[in-house]
Parts: sequence; C-alpha cells; structure tokens
Amino acid sequence: MRNNPYQEKILKTIQRLSRIYSVWNVFVDFVELGALCIANSCAGKNSPEWEKREKQYLETLGKYQPEEQKLFPEMFADLVEALQYELTWTNAPTDVLGTLFHELELHNEYKGQFFTPQHVCDLMGMIALEDGEEAIRKRGFITMSESCCGSGAMILGFARAMLEKNLNYCEQLVVVNRPHG
Repeated sequence: MRNNPYQEKILKTIQRLSRIYSVWNVFVDFVELGALCIANSCAGKNSPEWEKREKQYLETLGKYQPEEQKLFPEMFADLVEALQYELTWTNAPTDVLGTLFHELELHNEYKGQFFTPQHVCDLMGMIALEDGEEAIRKRGFITMSESCCGSGAMILGFARAMLEKNLNYCEQLVVVNRPHG
C-alpha cells in the first residue's frame, strides 16, 4: 500500500504537538479550525455567522503558542495536498481524515464508535445509486441524506459509485444532513 506523504506529514505534526497537548484535542482542533475556515470563506464577511466563527477560530487557536499556531494552516494545506494525492493515485475520493483518526488511535469501541469499512461503503453506494440514476437523468442531480456521516465514508462510497457510472459527483450530488424522524 502506498504512503501518502502529506498525510504522513500531518500525522507527524499532530504527534509532535501531542507531546504537550492531548492527541485528541490537537486532532479535534485541527478539524475544527479547518471547518471554520471553509465555512467563513464560503459565507463571506456579511454572513451573520462570520463573526461568531472568527471568534471561535481565534479562541481555539489561542490555546497554542505562536510557533505552534503556524502549524495548523500548514496541516490544512497538507490536507488539501493529501486529498489531491489520493485523487491522483486512486481517481476516487478517499477518507484521509478517517485514516488519520485511526492511525492516531483515536477510535474507541467502548464509546460505541464503529466504523464501516470503505469497501462496504463502496458496495452500499453502488446499491443505492441504482435507484438514483433516474433522478439524476430527470433533475440533473441526486440528493443524499446522511444524518450520521462520521468521517463521511458512506458519502465517499456513493461518490465512488457515481464515478464508476461516469457521473460527476462534484456537480450532480447534493449531500444534506437531516436527523432521523
């Protein structure tokens, strides 16, 4: 199995920071900071949530020393490169963050955390897409409701199934998070 050098770099940076902070907190802060950046860059400064997210970003980053703070944007850039690297080698979306989560040994079966293997998610995506191809032909897109996405492996499995059928998941897949019930 090929190693992703960008994913390895993120792993080593988190492990280095975990000498001072808990590995769990570093990973959670890394994901949170990235999500806040993405949300604010999409929403723009006129969004009512922008200021709240910016404050949360600065508070989270403020837990770390100035030299350590510089590592988080670097890890985010490495995450983008890791995703691109996987697309280049597998020609399919890959769960880079989920792999990091497991490599850092953050999963815990005693807390009820069970992760569906990617090959099972891929199979489920192929089965689910069979019913959805007609919707894509009619509307030009399909909506996938995923209320407990975890690391997103089910979404990635569905996207991979679309890729197998020469469908463009970037343009034809809308994923929503709706609670059951």
